[in-house]
Amino acid sequence: MLYREWIRGAKRYCKAAELLGSLQLDGGNRKIDQEEWCRRRAYLAVFRTVVLRERAKGLALDEISRRWKVESLAGVEEAWRDDRLWLLNALGGICDLRCFYYHLRSECGASENRLARAKRLMQRLRVLAYQTASQLKYCSPLGGLFVELRRSQGLKGVGEKTIQKLEAIGAITFPVLAQMTDEKFIAAGISRKTGNRIEGMSGGEFDDRLPIDQVERLS
Repeated sequence: MLYREWIRGAKRYCKAAELLGSLQLDGGNRKIDQEEWCRRRAYLAVFRTVVLRERAKGLALDEISRRWKVESLAGVEEAWRDDRLWLLNALGGICDLRCFYYHLRSECGASENRLARAKRLMQRLRVLAYQTASQLKYCSPLGGLFVELRRSQGLKGVGEKTIQKLEAIGAITFPVLAQMTDEKFIAAGISRKTGNRIEGMSGGEFDDRLPIDQVERLS
C-alpha cells in the first residue's frame, strides 16, 4: 500500500516527500532537491524490503540477485537483516510498556473498554514484530519449519546451527527431511530426538502464521 499509494511514479506524482516527512526525515544539504531525494530513498527502502522478504521466505542470494538484477548482496544483506532484527525486537519491547495505558487512563480519561482495545492492538503489533523477526532470523527454506518447531513443541537448541548442518548435507526440502533416518541425522551432528521431531513436522502440514485470536493469550 505504501508503494502503490505514496511512492510509485515519477517525481511529480510521487508523494514520498510527505511520507518521509511524517517520519521527520529530510535530505539535508544534498546535491539533489528534497523531493527527488525522498523518492530515491523510498524506492531504496522498498527494494531492501523486497530482498529481506525474499530471504525470509528462504530464497538464496544468487536467486534473488538473478531475479532482481542486483549484485554484491553478500554481507550487505546481512547488515540490513541485523539492523531490522534489532529494530523489530525493540518494537516488540516498546509495545509492552505499561505507561501507555497509564497515560490513556490518567491523561485521556480512557474507559476500560478503550484500554482493553488498545492493549489488544499493542499485543497484536508486538506479536507481529516478534513473528517477523523469527522469520527473518532463519533465512533458509527450512526457516518456517524451525519457527513452528520452537513454538509448538518448545524444542530448544534448534536454530541456525541445526539449519546449517542440514543444508550442508543438502536436506533443504520437506520431502528430503521426511525421508531422513536416525543414522543420517546423527551423521549430520543432530541428536536422534531432534531428528525425529524434524522428520515428523516435515512430513505434515503446518502454518507458521500466528492466528490473531491467540494474541490476547500472550499478554
